[in-house]
Amino acid sequence: MIAYDNPIPVFSFPVNKPVGVAADEPLVCITDDSSFLSQPVYFEQGIPGAVKEPMLRKGAFERLQKAASFLPAGYRLLVFDAWRPYAVQKGLYDTYYEQLRKQNPQWSAEKLAEETRFFVSPPSTDIMNPSVHASGGAVDVTITDADGNMLDMGTAFDDFTSLANTAAFEQSDNETVRNNRRMLYNCMVAAGFCNLPSEWWHYDYGNGFWACFNNTEPIYKGILE
Repeated sequence: MIAYDNPIPVFSFPVNKPVGVAADEPLVCITDDSSFLSQPVYFEQGIPGAVKEPMLRKGAFERLQKAASFLPAGYRLLVFDAWRPYAVQKGLYDTYYEQLRKQNPQWSAEKLAEETRFFVSPPSTDIMNPSVHASGGAVDVTITDADGNMLDMGTAFDDFTSLANTAAFEQSDNETVRNNRRMLYNCMVAAGFCNLPSEWWHYDYGNGFWACFNNTEPIYKGILE
């Protein structure tokens, strides 16, 4: 039995650890399971290389199915994004980096890179040290109600502000947002995922962030295209 209202703890931002011994698992199309919904935001935005159907490594997909089974009756998981080709990761990183540079002309290149990585991992061509979405072990997800409406999580997907921090509403009077985030967090964590603390929607299994939180080695190398 899942305790949906367990508080969301505060974690430090993880280090993306390089792969040790890699597991050979295929990518699986998430929407082959009709219980999942998807909204492929980057494909809909026309970002070059973005995929229409979200995909995860088999082990991560099986855990996502488990997380979905923990939801109360009538609720479903909706996936925004999962595996990303290198071109998509680079495009997202460069776009956000440039946005921050224009907003903060006084920042050094080092400061810009540090701030950018809190929301978009640097792209990598090293398959043994990939960005987490390139591993096929990261998924961006939310919950919908019985009518297919997304629950109120306090911010939109890809809202790059402090309110996107997963625990941002833990001390808030907004019980609806707090409880919705707790439901997502507790179901995903119970299934074996770890959450990126700067993004309420982002969860990891088998990749560098997951390995950091679990004090182990990643099991998924990068798939660049």
